[in-house]
Amino acid sequence: MSEDSNSKVTFWINNENNNISSVDYNWANRYNDSLLSKEVLTCTLNEIIKEYALPFYIKIDIEGADITALKQLKNEAILPQYISIEDCYLGYEYIELLNEMSYKKFKLINKYEIQNSKDQIINFSFSLGSSGKFGDDLDGKWMDYKEFKIHYENNVRDSKNLTRKAKSNIWWDIHASL
Repeated sequence: MSEDSNSKVTFWINNENNNISSVDYNWANRYNDSLLSKEVLTCTLNEIIKEYALPFYIKIDIEGADITALKQLKNEAILPQYISIEDCYLGYEYIELLNEMSYKKFKLINKYEIQNSKDQIINFSFSLGSSGKFGDDLDGKWMDYKEFKIHYENNVRDSKNLTRKAKSNIWWDIHASL
């Protein structure tokens, strides 16, 4: 995906599994489903922040373009206090980049454990597929960079060959805090 503003890219719509539609053909077609292509105009995350302001928390889950958003965010002078990004084979790259961006605390959240969790303050139950709580409302303890990398290695992916250690039906978010 281009990191330039106002460029046109092909967006691949997966007709059988639209939640994996992507600007990355291989990402959208990983199950060899039928795809529909559509040309779309892009903008950068930096432009969105400039127009609408820096959020306190940002969730990145862009099916194959997450690394582009994270790299664009790295160019910001001020960063969101909290950030989360859906894990994939680039998890170690995400962790390194977040650390370079001065994120110092990390948590690994199993997305399937979000289902039926509840925000007591607003009396809301999260459903499967939702991002769930964020920031200090997340369950578990925050880890520093070194501790988190070990935790990630033990639970998600081998650091040498990137082989997945977690069961294929476990779906993770990497959370970070400044």
